[in-house]
Formats: sequence, structure tokens, C-alpha cells
Amino acid sequence: MAKMSGSDEPPLVNAHGKVEHDFFYLPKDRKETDQINDDLLATGKQVAYGDSAIEEQKLWIFPPLAAQPGELRPCVFFIHGGGWGGHPRSLAAQSVYLQRRGYATVSIHFRAPRGKLTPHDTLRDARKAYRWIIEHGRDHHIDPDRIVVSGGSAGGHLSLALSTISLDDDPVIEKLPQGYVLFNPVSDLVDGWAGGRKKCETAGIDPLSFSPAHHVRPGQPPTLILSGSKDGLIPPHLVNAFQTRMKETKNECTFIEYPGAGHGFFNYGREDNRYFRLTMQAFDDFLSQLNL
Repeated sequence: MAKMSGSDEPPLVNAHGKVEHDFFYLPKDRKETDQINDDLLATGKQVAYGDSAIEEQKLWIFPPLAAQPGELRPCVFFIHGGGWGGHPRSLAAQSVYLQRRGYATVSIHFRAPRGKLTPHDTLRDARKAYRWIIEHGRDHHIDPDRIVVSGGSAGGHLSLALSTISLDDDPVIEKLPQGYVLFNPVSDLVDGWAGGRKKCETAGIDPLSFSPAHHVRPGQPPTLILSGSKDGLIPPHLVNAFQTRMKETKNECTFIEYPGAGHGFFNYGREDNRYFRLTMQAFDDFLSQLNL
């Protein structure tokens, strides 16, 4: 294995404690990266949070290692990106990393807006998964009062929309998370992400009504945004504008900008894993600041 030295980061392990990969291992290509992430995802417990006949309405639970019977731990609830498509494997490494830190983690899937399904249905699935964890998390060592939501790109949009975008038949979540950690998130569908705006318009949805940046309200959880200076899809000025809206409504929002980094920079297997490690350290620090 190709390795990099000088860190005490925990290894990636399977459900039996056997080391399969570590965070210094550099996959040789996208195919190997996907295989590693698939292997990691498979160490989680797959659960149907909605209709068991719907393939996408699944989530994976990574219970904290060495948890005592009845013990509840803080939980990180991950929502993957991919243009409201994608796959939970993309955040499997983050899930296992934090599991090794002693947290419970969850990675969800959802239906993509295609055919008769719209972006509203995608949000409904994400909210249904979150409510399932609130209701059933205690059975998996999850403290429903200590949840942090984390999403990347379009998953960042869904993360923010959980508590900002109310639909006629699906209001915002009742129990807010303790915080948000967002990787190059889509927050603005009016001035940003033209692809998402087009998907909304095709479905007859006013992008403004589905844009979290335009529905910021007081009392939102502390938010950490990790994004790159060279992100062509989510440029820094959009992140700065969202941060300004948050601060104007007395919400805490921190933006760490990574010089030279582009979209998806944080993913395991990219950029020699440099940004994966840096962003997970920032994630760790934020959880500590929240006393989780």
C-alpha cells in the first residue's frame, strides 16, 4: 500500500475489526475507490426507512464500536451528493471514520427526481429518513437529541432544506439537529447550480421556493461549511452570501475555504486524500466545539 506518514488517524475496519484499508491508502483509480467505499458501506446495517419495496428508501447505520448495552452516542446523519442522485458509497469513508471516533453514523439513500418524481420527492425521502432515525435511533445506540446533519453538494441542499423548506404535505423537521457540516453545499437555487434550477423548473417548482439561502430563519443550528476556492459549481461568493444571510439572522455559520480546491475535493480517494484528512479534522474540531 502507498502510505503517507505523520498522523494518528484511525484505520478503516470492517464489522469484525479487521483492517481492510487505512486513511493513508491511495486508491489507484476511481474504480478502486468505489470498491473501497462499497466495502465500507457494506459494514453498516442496511435498514428500510420507508417502503421496503422501494430500493432507494434505505439507510445504513454504523453503530459506535464498543458501545455498552443501552448506551446512546451522538450521531452524524450523512446525505450524499450527486445532483440529487448519486449513491451513499460516496460518504462511506466519512461514516466509518467518525464511527472509529466513537460516534454513531448514518448514511441515507433517496429517490432521484426522474420520471414522475420531482425534487420535492427527494426532499420528502431525506426528511422521512431523518424522522425514522429520531423515532428508532435509540435501538441503534443513537441519541436523537445529539444529531449533526452533514451533506455534500446537492446533499448539502437537502441537509439545509430539512429545516427550511416546507412542502404542503411535508413540513420542516420538528426536532432540529445540533449542527450542520456541509461540504461545498448547494444553498442557492436562484443564483447557483443551474442544473438544479432547471430540474425544479421542469417539475413546475419555483426555484426560489426550494432555495435554502432564501429561507434562512432565526434559530437555525450552528453550521460549518467546507468548500474550495476553485469550485466552479459552488463558487466562494455564493457561500459568502449564504454566510451573510445566516449572520444577519443571528445564526452561527463558519466557512473554511480551501485554496485551490475544486468541487468534490473532500471525497476519499481524491487529491491524495489530503483534503479528506483536512476536512475530517475540521469536522472533528466542530463536533468538539458542540461538546459532542
